[in-house]
Amino acid sequence: MRDEWERAGCILDRERLCKEVTAADMLGCIQEHEAGLTEDCKLELGMIKRPAQLSDPKLCAEDREKFCSGRQGVSAGKCLYDNAPRASELCREHLNERRASRARLKKFQSDCGRDLREFCASSPNAEHHRYACLKRNVDQLSVGCKTHIHP
Repeated sequence: MRDEWERAGCILDRERLCKEVTAADMLGCIQEHEAGLTEDCKLELGMIKRPAQLSDPKLCAEDREKFCSGRQGVSAGKCLYDNAPRASELCREHLNERRASRARLKKFQSDCGRDLREFCASSPNAEHHRYACLKRNVDQLSVGCKTHIHP
């Protein structure tokens, strides 16, 4: 369980919920705070399952071949999004999930970018260091950024 807890999806939860916990006590901390874990961490730990079809880029392989044959990289991705209304239902769901994930990241960057530059410029650029810095400065953060910081 400790290895899963170290994965990217759980870094923020570990910092927020179990910062002072030793590796030996990590499982107990996870179980104690299960209700407060983020969905990303629950996915990493296997507590909940994301439908494989929504996270599997191969889901759109047939649609990519059908609509975007011969295109590579960004061009192929743009073509697939442009043709999403005509794509298979599962491919559309996959693309919608990717859009939603990107939108959440953009919202965080928009809401917290200035705060990160102002209060955390000297913090290492790793996600958990930036989150810990924001949390230490929570009283000084902009209102929008505070919505991303869990108590």
